Amino acid sequence: MIKSVGPEKPLHIYRSELIAVNMDQDAARNALKGFLKQLRQDGLLLTHKEFSERKISPCLCKGRNFGRLIGRHHINTAIECNGLKRIRVPKKYVVLDPGVREITLSIIDEYGTLASSSKRIKIYAEQILEKYRRINLEEVRELMTIVATTGYSDCYRRNLITTEDTVYVVDTEIKEFFPLDPSFEHLEFLQKSIEEGSQLEFQEELLDREQQYQMQRLAQFPELKCYSEIFSDASRNLRRGYINTPFQFTLEELDEALD
Repeated sequence: MIKSVGPEKPLHIYRSELIAVNMDQDAARNALKGFLKQLRQDGLLLTHKEFSERKISPCLCKGRNFGRLIGRHHINTAIECNGLKRIRVPKKYVVLDPGVREITLSIIDEYGTLASSSKRIKIYAEQILEKYRRINLEEVRELMTIVATTGYSDCYRRNLITTEDTVYVVDTEIKEFFPLDPSFEHLEFLQKSIEEGSQLEFQEELLDREQQYQMQRLAQFPELKCYSEIFSDASRNLRRGYINTPFQFTLEELDEALD
């Protein structure tokens, strides 16, 4: 049975940017601070010394793209909220070079792209050792839930790493998330990667899941339309007013207890 995403279990459809268009500069700073504090509390924002002392499993350097962190956050939230058991997302760490005690981030365009100009801050991704196999129906069902709730659109086989009993989503760049227009058809590319004998059932369930999503979308249409109109109104896009404005945070303030 497909896990219901109908009216009895509403989808939490949301915009995928961390800083919403209707946030003023103070609200944006608070949102960024809360996000970084959570990373710090979860052991995902570390000094170089902390990163070395924890003897974390092998990682791959991913440059300074904070969009990967936000994308990971959205998928991980969907996993936790929906009780998914077979899908995981690798940990991604923000690591500060020796001597660095602060983080400076900026919104660099009207779409809310988040970036750091410092070359002394790096992002590392947990390296997952693959045990290549076909993906089973239960895992595909959970991927359907990820797509429906986050709008993640990059569910190609090359971005999925299988272990013995888990599928890891490894490419989490925020540009691949379209929560108001999820692309279920992208999942069709997994057809050849599914266990033998399950392809027909996969097609039927994929169609059913998309129809369920569209029914709920219609039910939420007035709310979504209102949000879209606000989002498209340039005069109400407060975020444009602080593009390229630096937001600076010290480790000391990020170490404060979460509100």
